[in-house]
Amino acid sequence: MLADFLVAEGYSVHTAHDGAYAQELCVRQTFSCILLDINMPTVNGATFLQLLRAFSFTPVIMCSATSGESDMVRFFALGADDYVTKPIRIHELEARIKAQIRRAPTEVTSQHDDDTLYVDPRTRTVVINGRSVKLTPSEFHILTVLMTRPTQLVSRRELVESLYPNVEYTGGFRVLDVHISNIRSKLTSAANPAADIITSVYGVGYVYNGVKPRV
Repeated sequence: MLADFLVAEGYSVHTAHDGAYAQELCVRQTFSCILLDINMPTVNGATFLQLLRAFSFTPVIMCSATSGESDMVRFFALGADDYVTKPIRIHELEARIKAQIRRAPTEVTSQHDDDTLYVDPRTRTVVINGRSVKLTPSEFHILTVLMTRPTQLVSRRELVESLYPNVEYTGGFRVLDVHISNIRSKLTSAANPAADIITSVYGVGYVYNGVKPRV
C-alpha cells in the first residue's frame, strides 16, 4: 500500500521482502532514501543499517512498532537519519521522505579547509586532524548549518526546520538532541578531547565553536 501510494506521488520505488535482498539491492544501485523496517527476516534492521553505513550515506528512515526513546537513540547511533512509528501516517511519512531527499540550502556549499578541519559537501567528507569522521546525512547537515554561523547561537527550532523543510514537524526536539550528541562524540574522538566543539545552551539551541588542533 505504501509503495503504491509513493508511486502515485511520482517516486520510483523498489521493495525488498527481507534484509538479505535489501542488501543486494543497495549494492547493485543507489537510492535517494531508504525506508527501513526494524523487524525483517534474514537480516534485521539494525544489522542491515550497520552494513549499509560501511559504504553508503543514503538517508535512512527507520520504521518501528515501538516508540521508546531507547530504540530511537540506538538506531540514530547506528546511523539512521529519522525514525517513525507505526501506525504510519502516510502523508507525514511522504513529507519526511521529501525532507531527507531535498535539504534546505542553508548548509555549507563549498569546501572548508583550515588545516585542522576539512569538510567537502559534495562527498560529505569530514576530516579532523587527519582523521576521517563518518557522519550520517542528517548529522552532516546539522554540522554544516552550525558551521555557517560559527560562535553564534542557532536555535533548536531553526535546526529542526532545516532538517524538515516544508514539513509540519511535531516530533519535538529529542531527535535533534540525539543527532547533536552523536556529532559531538564523533568529532571529539578525532579532535582534542578537551575541545568544546559544539556548546549547548540548555533548552534554547547550540553554538559551533570550531575545531582546535590536537595537542
